[in-house]
Amino acid sequence: MEGIASLMLPFQLSNSLIKHMPPLEAHSTLEKLTTLTKDSKIQELLDYTYAPLQTSVDSEKGEEFIRNPYYSYKKSYRSPLTNTYYPPSEEAYKFPPSKYLSLEKELNTIYRQFTSHYIPSHSAICSVHLIPNKGNSFDAHFLTKHKKKDSSSKGSLKHEESGQWEVIHVFTVSKNASKSTFQLSTTLYFTMGNKKEESKSEAKSESESKATLRKLKEERKEDKIERECCMMELSCALKYELTEHHVCERESNRFYIENMGNMLEKVENRLRREIFHIYFNKMQTVYQSLRSTSGPSVQKLNLLKELQLNFNQNQQTPATQNK
Repeated sequence: MEGIASLMLPFQLSNSLIKHMPPLEAHSTLEKLTTLTKDSKIQELLDYTYAPLQTSVDSEKGEEFIRNPYYSYKKSYRSPLTNTYYPPSEEAYKFPPSKYLSLEKELNTIYRQFTSHYIPSHSAICSVHLIPNKGNSFDAHFLTKHKKKDSSSKGSLKHEESGQWEVIHVFTVSKNASKSTFQLSTTLYFTMGNKKEESKSEAKSESESKATLRKLKEERKEDKIERECCMMELSCALKYELTEHHVCERESNRFYIENMGNMLEKVENRLRREIFHIYFNKMQTVYQSLRSTSGPSVQKLNLLKELQLNFNQNQQTPATQNK
């Protein structure tokens, strides 16, 4: 029994670890664990763990695109912008049928415009890949990756604010007589937070005055208290599915673009509402309940102000009555 328990322990610990970690950091952490142990079950767990979206550069267009594992050959990945593999590979053989190329090109153009309305920053990257299925059905993968990082300095502290937004929309479009079925499965990985680190700058020389050194110590002490109070990180993973049936009177690119576009907008709006109402409100509640270990909390100070105000009002009332 002890031998079985010792074999299961690394897998159970790894499985428990990724459940309590930010989703976008779980895969890299498991990769490091595989170098420490030769447990094959951890490697299987790694295969099923979400890996952040990776990008490559389309040298012909001079733009980035998001890789799709289906259109890959060794270390080369197909760009949906030019239907070419980068780095170039003559042995790559997976390409979408010619009847889907015009639809894929239009979807990439429209999806970029759609994303720019929600994410005005130029750091957002999005790509659409069409994958053929059996018969006349096909899959459409809408991928979005947005990563932002800002930094500022105050005193001896370096303040960093970071955030990452990754969305994977997977459409399965199947045709049956005059009807077409659109099945959408969406997964969102989101993380944001701030971090404060003490800079490594030290005193310039030993000849600095004692007053300057004392001032530096006081600033670092204040910065340490502020850093302990302000570090925060929020991560979440949301999934949503939607299925719709539409009558196809005339098969055209516009028919697919309109129906998939409406479904995408519904799901994206719902995901944003859930993040705002559930996660942001929860974060605000937790943040307001925090207190500083170095002094009175904000709630205590507000309570003292209310007590002082009530006390002053009670003191003024008898004097007014006597007059």
